[in-house]
Amino acid sequence: MAEPADPLDEFREQCRRNMSRSLDQHIRYGFCYVYKPVLDDADYRVFDTMEEYRRWCHEHLPSYLGYQIKEDDETAFGVKDA
Repeated sequence: MAEPADPLDEFREQCRRNMSRSLDQHIRYGFCYVYKPVLDDADYRVFDTMEEYRRWCHEHLPSYLGYQIKEDDETAFGVKDA
């Protein structure tokens, strides 16, 4: 049975293959599409104010997408201390 290859050698080979790719290939294969629930369900949305947009995000998007407003943020939804 053959010995497993050195992980560092495998990494170096991957680097060599990557460096030989064209810019078009880097761009084509360098990005991956990930479906984002709710955000990707409509072609576009229009909001009159940033406050409306933030409120919509807070109320409709899953928290793991990172669009939630921190509960202790005193400027949330445009409410500011006078």
